[in-house]
Amino acid sequence: MIDNIFLGLKFAFSYFSLLPVKFTKEDDLFKKEVLSSMLFFLPFVGAVIAGISFLPYYLLHNLLFLVVSAVLFEILTGFIHLEAVIDVVDALFAKMSGKDAYKVIKEPTVGAIGVLWGVAIFILKVAGYSYLLYLHRYFEIIMIAFFSRAILLFLIYIYEFRSEFLNSLKGALNTSYLFLLFGFGIKIIFLLPLGFFITWWLGKMLGFKNGDVLGATLEIVEIVGFLIIGAGIGI
Repeated sequence: MIDNIFLGLKFAFSYFSLLPVKFTKEDDLFKKEVLSSMLFFLPFVGAVIAGISFLPYYLLHNLLFLVVSAVLFEILTGFIHLEAVIDVVDALFAKMSGKDAYKVIKEPTVGAIGVLWGVAIFILKVAGYSYLLYLHRYFEIIMIAFFSRAILLFLIYIYEFRSEFLNSLKGALNTSYLFLLFGFGIKIIFLLPLGFFITWWLGKMLGFKNGDVLGATLEIVEIVGFLIIGAGIGI
C-alpha cells in the first residue's frame, strides 16, 4: 500500500510538473490505487510549484524577480496548461469553421490565433501572480495554486470526458476526499462554480470535454483567482 501511495506521489509530480522524477520498468502507474494516490497529491503539486516559484523574489527582494518568479511558476508546470489553452482555442475556431474540433485539438501543430490567445493568457497570469507577490501574499498564491488543481478533481467527478485516461481517473477518485477539499478551500470557494462553468461552456462549444479543456479551465481559474485577490478581495 505504501508503495502505491509513493508511486502516486511520484506520478503526480512527473505528470503535472517539470520536477525530476524517475520510474522503473516494474512501476505500474495505471493501477487504481496508484491513480487514486496521484489524484490525492495533485493539489499539493500546485502548492509545491507555487512555493518554489516565489523563492527568487522572496530571497532577493528585487522587483525584477517578481517577473522571474511568475515565469518560473509557468515553467515548473511544463507549460502544459498553457498549451491546453492554445489547443482549445484552435479547436474552438475550427469548430466555428465547420471542422472536426476533436481532430484539430489532437493535431501537434497550432494556429496563430491559438498562440496569440496563449500569449494573452500568459501575460495576464504573470501580471496577476507578480502583483500578489509584490503585495507579499505568499499564502494566497499557494492557496490558489492548490485549490485550482483541487477543482479539477471536482470536475473529473461531475463531468463525462472523451478521454480514456480521465475515465480511469474518475474510477479511481476517492469522493470522500472531495468533501475534505471543499472544507479546506472554503475561503476561495468562489473559484469552484467558475471552474464548473468554464468546463461546461467549453464542452458545449466543442462538443466534448477532455484533458485540454481541464487544462484551459485551470489556467483561467488561476488567473481569475490572482486578479480578484490582487484587486483587494482577501482570503
